[in-house]
Amino acid sequence: MSVAPTNNPAITLVAGTAITKNRLVSLGAGGVADLCPVNGIPIGQSMADVDAGDLQGVRLPQAGTLVLTALTAIAVGAQVHTAANGKVNDVAASTSRPFGVALSAAAADGDLIEVLPLVHQGAAVA
Repeated sequence: MSVAPTNNPAITLVAGTAITKNRLVSLGAGGVADLCPVNGIPIGQSMADVDAGDLQGVRLPQAGTLVLTALTAIAVGAQVHTAANGKVNDVAASTSRPFGVALSAAAADGDLIEVLPLVHQGAAVA
């Protein structure tokens, strides 16, 4: 099944590191886009594969769904959390943050899924 994001506003930031499309992005030092670490505060979804120093479009989660890369198999309806390298996982690590709900399933690492974010400007919504 193909997944696509629902309407979302986007911003453009300089990439602080090489970034792969469909990964969670956080703000790095100086306001650059970086891959979101497991304990980071995600600001949105990367829109392209870029090298450090290139412009990166960041799809913001406030107004729709995002297409993100799974770390493992994830079932529809599972709560997803931040994971390493900007991916999402349905298992909460001690340092991860809740991010949203999976609207499609992932069978394995690297699969793309549609996620309904439950965050607004980095604060989890209960």
